[in-house]
Amino acid sequence: MAQIGEFAFIIASLGLSLAVIGKFLYPVVVAVSVITTFLTPYMIRFAEPCYNHIEKASSQEVGTPYEPRRVMRIRTLLKKKTHGKCC
Repeated sequence: MAQIGEFAFIIASLGLSLAVIGKFLYPVVVAVSVITTFLTPYMIRFAEPCYNHIEKASSQEVGTPYEPRRVMRIRTLLKKKTHGKCC
């Protein structure tokens, strides 16, 4: 939900006219809509670099690319020791 758009104004106006929402909520909806309208292009632009950064950081936490092999080897050994009742 990167951008609320004009639809938020319609729903908020309708909610306000039907007294479903309070008067304090309409300015909040307008503010959020304006902020997301201006931030959407930047969010789209930086989505891939941000993903790449998170991907790189998370792969460093796990360890080497051979980490999953070690995990599978440990699970195999544990299954042998516990006669298949592990994991």
